[in-house]
Amino acid sequence: MIRRAFKILAFLLLLGIYLLSSKFLSAFSSNETRKRRHLIFNTSRFCRILLHLLGITVSVEEEQTMPSGKSRLILANHLSYIDVAAISAFLPAVFVTSYEIRDSLLEGFLARCAGSVFVDRRGKAALRADIRALAGLLKQGFTVVLFPEATSSSGESVLPFKSALLDAALEVGSNILPVCVNYLSIDGNKITTLNRDNVFYYGDMQFADHFLRLLKLHTIHLELRVLESVPAEISERKSAAKLAFECISKAYLSVH
Repeated sequence: MIRRAFKILAFLLLLGIYLLSSKFLSAFSSNETRKRRHLIFNTSRFCRILLHLLGITVSVEEEQTMPSGKSRLILANHLSYIDVAAISAFLPAVFVTSYEIRDSLLEGFLARCAGSVFVDRRGKAALRADIRALAGLLKQGFTVVLFPEATSSSGESVLPFKSALLDAALEVGSNILPVCVNYLSIDGNKITTLNRDNVFYYGDMQFADHFLRLLKLHTIHLELRVLESVPAEISERKSAAKLAFECISKAYLSVH
């Protein structure tokens, strides 16, 4: 109980500092590109501290060296909001999220503080505008992270990928880099269907209830496995999405 209370107080203090620093960076950065860059680096620092506070250890396994000096679109499977913190701590990036998140009071506010970009897949005109916006970010040299399942899953398998937004990377010649997220253990125990809901966040779960459950845990170990880039000669988005899906599915450790 004392440990949990300490975690709550430390989290609230850390969150307050993060929100104030994000507000400061937003207020004093007139250039949108520079502002977004400041926000994502600020978020990356915050996430490293947050992971340490929550007892979350992240291992990074690289099957290839991350290409440097180039923009890249990272495609990752999605299991929890912890995925975002883990990837951000490893690599400052712009995360792609939905208008539904934007319209959520807490999650939308945090996403804006992180320099995220919001997309609307519900119409062709809106989708085309979203692709242009992502292509613009990639041209500016940002790393962009997309969860192509378009939702988080219960961990039994990787959900089918939606491919439309991959056009942004193909149009500007950016690397498409699959990253597999695997949760390995909770408090030293293997992830199973019996304990996964303490970490995985999916369906109609409520954030506050889930986060309070998360604070009871002592340790979480997860792995980010950086896979081989989608070959540059693949110029069709559905083929690129299929290859990335197959790579991530092969590397993913399903939960039983």
